[in-house]
Amino acid sequence: MLSRLSDEIRVRIRPWRLVPFAMLLPAAFLLILLNMLTSSYGIYLSFLDWSFFRVERRFEVVGLNNYYALFTDPVFHTAVKNTLIWSTVIVPSSFLVGLYIALLLNEEVKAKSVFRTMVLMPWATPLVVAAVAWSFIFAPDIGPLNDLLFRLGMPQMKYLNWLGNEIFAFPIVMGVQIWRWAPFFAITLLAGLQAIPSDFYDAAEIDGAGVIERFRYITLPLLFPVATVVLLQGLIWSFHNFTLVFIMTHGGPGNVSELITIYLWRQAFPLAHVAKAASVGAILMLILAILGTAWVLKILGQETTE
Repeated sequence: MLSRLSDEIRVRIRPWRLVPFAMLLPAAFLLILLNMLTSSYGIYLSFLDWSFFRVERRFEVVGLNNYYALFTDPVFHTAVKNTLIWSTVIVPSSFLVGLYIALLLNEEVKAKSVFRTMVLMPWATPLVVAAVAWSFIFAPDIGPLNDLLFRLGMPQMKYLNWLGNEIFAFPIVMGVQIWRWAPFFAITLLAGLQAIPSDFYDAAEIDGAGVIERFRYITLPLLFPVATVVLLQGLIWSFHNFTLVFIMTHGGPGNVSELITIYLWRQAFPLAHVAKAASVGAILMLILAILGTAWVLKILGQETTE
């Protein structure tokens, strides 16, 4: 009786099915160790008075004082406002530019692979290299842009500090970020476009549908699942942008391009308010957790539908 029961259990479990889970264990362990423990410790720090300048009071519990200090700090309000503007401008603009490029690349043209490689170059360029290069382009006096404007008969533009101007700094950085992100959107959307059967377009063309009708009633509905996932992923990424803005403007001038991530860095290192920075990280982590959960649920729902 017992031998028969053990044979049935062995047949039902089938050890080979456990191999994928065993292979995932090292990655799962590192994920828990590096993410869960550090995140938990960061949340713990946000309730303390931890500072490099007050060593004797590092582990003094202050409750929600750090969060209260955040919500009463006008610079934090500016950082939140700028981050919302950043996300609402960057993500849709990158998507629209990427969609336009994807539609062009989806056409039958010669040397299509060459054009795809060229489109990917902004995305493949290291972020630090791109930020330094664009900073040089907009540099006063020695920048190529100012030199070009000077040669075109605008001498007053020779010494204009674009990235030091409160009007131009933030839009310029957003434009550079769109330049960098649009290729990623383009290649991803291009993969979605190529998955649409050409029979649909042929049938619509026979029925007399024009380009706009085919785009509206065939391309957009069938591209919607891919577009939704890409937009949500871009929204998540937009909330933790740091390197590009930090290198080009350092959040300035006058906090005009201050993002939440730059505010967090400023609190943690130059100002040494580690606990306050941890509270910023906890708020940002909550926002990203909500967006990430929505992204995963969207992907799972898409897979279930398919």
